[in-house]
Amino acid sequence: MEKFGQETVENIAEKIQDTRVEFFKSVEKGSPYRKILEHSRENEIDVIVMSTHGRTGLDRMLLGSVTEKVLRKSDIPVLTVPRD
Repeated sequence: MEKFGQETVENIAEKIQDTRVEFFKSVEKGSPYRKILEHSRENEIDVIVMSTHGRTGLDRMLLGSVTEKVLRKSDIPVLTVPRD
């Protein structure tokens, strides 16, 4: 999983490296939404941008949603974008 996470982060970083957007690359262990919120606080992040999976109904209720938890618990703006 760590290798997959690292590869995914590198692929995304390559896609946005020529933009004027400042970004951080990080692969962490632990609760995803907690790590995202912790990282945003420690690094004085202005906005969190996250994708959505588009799950609805029972799937969403059973699986939970990292994006939804971040949205509910974040003290800073969270921008959600549909996943391609």
